[in-house]
Amino acid sequence: MADRPKSLGTAWGLLALTTVIAVAAGVLTIVAWGDEVSGDASANLVGSPSAILYAALGVLIIRRVRNPVGWFLLGSGLASSIMYLGSAYAIVAVATHPGALPAPKLVGAAAEWAFIPTLFGISAMLLIFPTGLLPSPRWRPIAVAGIALAGLTLVGLMVTPRQVALPAPGGVSLTYPNPLGVDSLKPLGSLFSLAGAGAGLAVLSVAVFGAAFVALVVRYRSGDPVRRQQIKWLGFLAVAALACQLVAVLATVGCGCSQTPLSFVAGMATGFIALIGIPTAITIAILRYRLYEIDRIINRALVYGLLTAVLAGVYVGLAVGIGSLAGSNANSLVIAGSTLVVAALFQPVRRRIQGLIDRRFYRQKYDSQRTLEAFSARLRDHVDLDELHAHLLDVVDQTVRPASMSLWLREGER
Repeated sequence: MADRPKSLGTAWGLLALTTVIAVAAGVLTIVAWGDEVSGDASANLVGSPSAILYAALGVLIIRRVRNPVGWFLLGSGLASSIMYLGSAYAIVAVATHPGALPAPKLVGAAAEWAFIPTLFGISAMLLIFPTGLLPSPRWRPIAVAGIALAGLTLVGLMVTPRQVALPAPGGVSLTYPNPLGVDSLKPLGSLFSLAGAGAGLAVLSVAVFGAAFVALVVRYRSGDPVRRQQIKWLGFLAVAALACQLVAVLATVGCGCSQTPLSFVAGMATGFIALIGIPTAITIAILRYRLYEIDRIINRALVYGLLTAVLAGVYVGLAVGIGSLAGSNANSLVIAGSTLVVAALFQPVRRRIQGLIDRRFYRQKYDSQRTLEAFSARLRDHVDLDELHAHLLDVVDQTVRPASMSLWLREGER
């Protein structure tokens, strides 16, 4: 028990350090705002408090349940805060106030290095989520390979001749040659290309997170009901982030431009989920606070997501189709009429979609509702107490499935 206060004190100390670094990163980002691309500046400014959130949630888990996932959250928060600070530091010292701070290019390169422990820390955390252990001993070679790959990637970032791109990873506000690049290693560029190129980092991210996803699937298939609910919290946020990213890509491809209002909103939603949603979901799952509400959240997300898509399709179809026939003079009437049609369809379509979702994904709930409806209809037509007794017990067994049950009826006074 003596180790617990010591480890908890270490965790609080790392949280304090993360907070100081993240606040400094936010301040320097604001100072360098005019020399940063708007997307880079916003990402760095929003990322700084998210690093504190990661670290704080990690400390909360360490304090409450001593799960190793807490340490990975804390470490990822600390590493990402260093990444944000190093990026802002280099931009300030190179572009905003040249020469005002020492060794800016080296610090900027170190910001890129910090991305590697952030990336691998999050993937390792997912690999042991939610128990704090690997799914089985057979996963040990994968964990060892991940550690070796992280080391190789870090070495590649340090010594490969390449362009440092800030804010890390892969920003465009500031680029310069790697100050530690060794020209004699150019023949070995293929070995380190995975580390040195932005596309290589994307491939690497897919590989490590792919392994973590497979581990989660294995845990879900072999897990008990509580374990499955824990994984659902994380899986729901991961699918939501993927859906937002897909919307952003489709919106950009559809318009043939670099960004649209829809792609901007979808990109912001993806960042919000990654920076805030996922660590929050992990913490909820491990601490088991209101764990079983995830089914209700998923249900509502499916229903209203499909409802929005259907009604948007109807609105666009009516507005474009009828508008093209009526001409520009009737645009206001067409828009008003389309809006009224969508409003009238809202409740009927929502009920239909809710029934479809319950029937396809929540069969037990759907069957229970149908059983209760049938019982209510039968109750109106039958008054025989013996038959009602047997039928009521049958309904309770089908809907609630208790271990045992009995029914006591008291005859009322006449």
